[in-house]
Amino acid sequence: ETRCATEKAEVDNMSIAELFGGFDTENYYNQAGSGKVLRCLKNHTLELAQKTCKTEVFRMIRIEAVQFGTDVNMMAACSDDVAMHCSDKRREQIHLCLRQNLQKLNTECRQHELLQGALESNDVSLKPVVFHSC
Repeated sequence: ETRCATEKAEVDNMSIAELFGGFDTENYYNQAGSGKVLRCLKNHTLELAQKTCKTEVFRMIRIEAVQFGTDVNMMAACSDDVAMHCSDKRREQIHLCLRQNLQKLNTECRQHELLQGALESNDVSLKPVVFHSC
């Protein structure tokens, strides 16, 4: 997709350390740049023209819906809020917990969670509990 060409060019020019956050596992989510293109594609999911691209983006959204933490940008934005509000929740319960605490979240985390929720609302298969119950 040409829609996210700027982000793709930026990521293409990153070193391995910049792309994956180096070897500092404690600060991985705060350093990694590997989620920039995905973030752009998620922001424009409904506008994507290429079927293969749209299918793959929806797959990534579905994975994030089931297991919080697979989107490095969201994890970086929300790690403090998860620790503060949802530390006792399993990974599959974190989105619900964050949504229940939406007004308490930092701005960036709230934006990520609102985007994820909006994307999930476009397709019942992105809501695992509803999808499996029906």
